[in-house]
Amino acid sequence: MLRFFIILVIINLPCCDWKQPVEPNMNTEFYDNGNIKLIKNTANENEFYTVCFFESGQLKSINKYFNNQLQGDQLWFYESGSLEKKIKFEEDKESGKGYYFYESGTIQYERNWKSGKKVGYCQDYYDTSGRIKSINLYNIHGDLFYRKNFDREGHFLSEEGSRDSLEVVE
Repeated sequence: MLRFFIILVIINLPCCDWKQPVEPNMNTEFYDNGNIKLIKNTANENEFYTVCFFESGQLKSINKYFNNQLQGDQLWFYESGSLEKKIKFEEDKESGKGYYFYESGTIQYERNWKSGKKVGYCQDYYDTSGRIKSINLYNIHGDLFYRKNFDREGHFLSEEGSRDSLEVVE
């Protein structure tokens, strides 16, 4: 899907004068070195997409906006090209499942979001093995009330709070 989107963006880029937009609804910004910094494609007056690049020319992010707020699945990348995070947004706030990755591509953590706050079940992972580092439970206010920690081999280390309680872990 990402390759298709990038190809679609490249196809819509001007072939002759890179400093001019292809269509009236597409704007392009450039770094001083001539590399593309940002492509903004306005679908209509309330909705637009941005594709951002690092100064090196490597893809940095793909974002969708509605009423000038992040909306839907958003993608960010490391300068090496690997996916850094994929988060769903509603009205400019994290909402739904979020995935964060180490630069190696291994998952770093998973988050459940609601109105910009962590809620419910979330997990952290070790970088090389992909094993679970911790399991975290958050209440509807975004407060951590339970954490279970594991070592790199997956053995239980410690526990904080109570799964049956909504008391906040400090």
